[in-house]
Amino acid sequence: MSKHFPGRAAIRRLILLWMAVPVIAGCGQDPAAIVVSEPWLKEPIPGRAVAAGFFKIENRGSGEEVLLGLECPDAAAVEMHEMFHEGDMMKMRKMEQWAIPGHGSLALAPGGGHLMFLGLRRPLKDGDTVQLTLHFKGAGDRTLSVPVKKL
Repeated sequence: MSKHFPGRAAIRRLILLWMAVPVIAGCGQDPAAIVVSEPWLKEPIPGRAVAAGFFKIENRGSGEEVLLGLECPDAAAVEMHEMFHEGDMMKMRKMEQWAIPGHGSLALAPGGGHLMFLGLRRPLKDGDTVQLTLHFKGAGDRTLSVPVKKL
């Protein structure tokens, strides 16, 4: 009679497979760890086809998350921009992506980081809403209803 449990090798294989699942799945961020709040779009200047947008992202997970891009059916493009000082001038540059550290946040606000909605496909006014989809590296896509506000 064998001294070994007959299924020991099979159990070892199952344990190793179970441990490898996060690696196989790509170690994605838990979508619930990413909280997007306070989205809004500044009412465009009449006759202009551009508008600025803002929101806050909180990363409640321990790993870094990356915002890769955005889409809005009401705009030809949505770009991420950051503001910076160069001499006495405040300038803006396009960002390809934004990293949100684990247990950190990203706040887009007037005078700072923001979104630029370019090529608006319809006039937008206070009280309207647009759909905005955020593409995250690990947490996947998140679609928001973003209100338009007049300042």
